[in-house]
Amino acid sequence: MPGDAGGADKLRSVPPGQDVDMEGQGEILRIEERPTPGTRDLIIDPTTNLITDENFQSLPEPYRVGRYGYSPNKVALTFDDGPDPTWTPKILDVLKREQAPAAFFHDRTTGDKFSSIVERAYREGHEIGNHTFTHPDISNVSSTYVKVELNLTERLFASRLGIRTVLFRPPYSIDEEPDTADQVRPLEITQDQGFTTVGTKLTPATGAAIRTVRRNRSSLTCWDTCRHACQTISAAATSSCCMMAGATALKPCGHCRELLMVCGLADSR
Repeated sequence: MPGDAGGADKLRSVPPGQDVDMEGQGEILRIEERPTPGTRDLIIDPTTNLITDENFQSLPEPYRVGRYGYSPNKVALTFDDGPDPTWTPKILDVLKREQAPAAFFHDRTTGDKFSSIVERAYREGHEIGNHTFTHPDISNVSSTYVKVELNLTERLFASRLGIRTVLFRPPYSIDEEPDTADQVRPLEITQDQGFTTVGTKLTPATGAAIRTVRRNRSSLTCWDTCRHACQTISAAATSSCCMMAGATALKPCGHCRELLMVCGLADSR
């Protein structure tokens, strides 16, 4: 408030904003710097008690998140929200036939109900990742809630597969990449617990995915649920540009057909 005797002291600290500094390329996300406030000295007119100038001693710094894992001419296939009893086995058949590894991010809803499919994916050499237990938006829940979600999912994997996964993908909050401090903040918890966070920048239903696959490949995220099965199977065919041409027989939708055409796996008719 104007005239507040302690007002100047309260203004010396400048809090960081909500922006996020993203650096690098790839889908592996790591918090490299956490937000810090800036400090400034204020010049106050003794007559009017108004601020006439300021000198920053240090600037406020936002989250700095490094992106890693980019590799030219390679695609990493990842699947979320499965397994689906109809489509995931078909995906696994194609992956097995073409000797193509993938990563499956599961939550409790389907991972427990169809655990035999999860066991098959792990047995055939695919990575299994933590996708939380009940699929919440982790930017809208407490830190305790996040820890419980992670722990319960790890216990599920331990009981079914005898493993502890190190991969984690958050639902919702970074569908593309974290662009606010609220979305990055929960990743402090996962990172402190030893998880490697995997982002979701490209999906088969985006024009960006089509352009990127055409240009230099990247990580492509799909869903092995029934609603997204067409995209998932067809995107699998683009993973290494003709690695999985057998998937083209599954009648892809418009988005996926364009992806296949990029790699020469479907004609333009």
